[in-house]
Formats: sequence, C-alpha cells, structure tokens
Amino acid sequence: MLATIFSSFPQKTLETYAGMFFIPMATRLVNDESAKCRKITALAIRSLLQKLWVEKRDELFTMATHWLHDNNPAHQCLSSQLCGIFVDAEEAGIQRRLDDILPQIQEHIKPDGLQKDGMSAMETDDTSMEERHTDHMLFNLLSALAKMIKHCSIIGNKAYTDTLNAIWDPSNLIFSIRTPGCVWFRPSSLETCLLLNNQTSLPGPC
Repeated sequence: MLATIFSSFPQKTLETYAGMFFIPMATRLVNDESAKCRKITALAIRSLLQKLWVEKRDELFTMATHWLHDNNPAHQCLSSQLCGIFVDAEEAGIQRRLDDILPQIQEHIKPDGLQKDGMSAMETDDTSMEERHTDHMLFNLLSALAKMIKHCSIIGNKAYTDTLNAIWDPSNLIFSIRTPGCVWFRPSSLETCLLLNNQTSLPGPC
C-alpha cells in the first residue's frame, strides 16, 4: 500500500515529506514483533528510496549511518539493516558511498563488539536484548557487505585493499562464524568470505 502511495505522490511532495515516511518505517524494522511486517516495511523503504532524487537519498543515508555510531545497540542494529536496504535500492549506485561505509563496517565487526566479559550469548543463562541487537547488527553488516561486493567494483580495487584486508582478518569474520549460539550468522559470513575470494555466492536460505 505504501509503495502505491509513493508512486502516486507528486515528486516534489514526496521529496518534502520523505523523512516523515522514512523514520517511522525505519523504527518498525526493530520494534515490530511480526517478521512478515518487518519484511514488508523493508520493501516499502526500498521503494521509497528508489523514488527519491539522489540529494534526498544522500540526506537519509547520512541519517541512517549516523545511528550506527549511537551508543544504543538497537539504533546500531537499525542502522546496519538500513545500510543493506540502501544497497538493495541503489545497487551499483552504492559505489559512491563505499569510501564512507566500508570503514564503518570494518570498525563495527571487531570481536570486542560481539562479546561482553568474555562470554558469548550462548554461555549466559539470560541473553540480554543488547546482545541480541549486537548480534543482529553483525549479521546485517555482513549481509550488506555481501550485497556491495555483488553490485560494485570492490574486489581487486586498490582503493579498498587495506579496508578489505582488515575486514577479512580472521579475528573478525572467522570469529563471527564460530560464535556459539549464533549459527544464523554463518550463511551471511560464509557468503561474504566467498565473495571476498571472488567465488560464486551461496544460495539464499530455503
């Protein structure tokens, strides 16, 4: 329904009120209990972004990545998912954002962001909501990275060699693959590993 509304709005009106659509929909990605509703919301956000002029998308992208540096894990989780939606919406157009987003991905997949007090989520009796948000943030960032590699000229590009080498460091990705209790990380992590090695991507989950 929202996608239909976005299509029917005059372009100038949509540009003016894009933020009023974007922010409430974005919050549903982490607050809605229904997985189906979250999926539909993500599709609606992608539809909105595809309708907007690049200047307005730039404004919303800056807003989304700003949340990645928030101290609230829920905001970081939200930001990481929005990064993936931006890749879905812009595809090869995300290339011009790589200098901004790749270093941020590198920063946030460090092992110290995945564990607290030396214990994984599986090793505690009561997994905190903060830990769950952190786990989801990692999954979302790895998924977004895999999409970027598919759509952009990253592999073999010397401009990104140092950043990719840091991301590819075993203390980051290998750690995420082996994290107990986070088996659902593995398809995304492995897909990213294969893409970084210029291999064929894994099929999606059944």
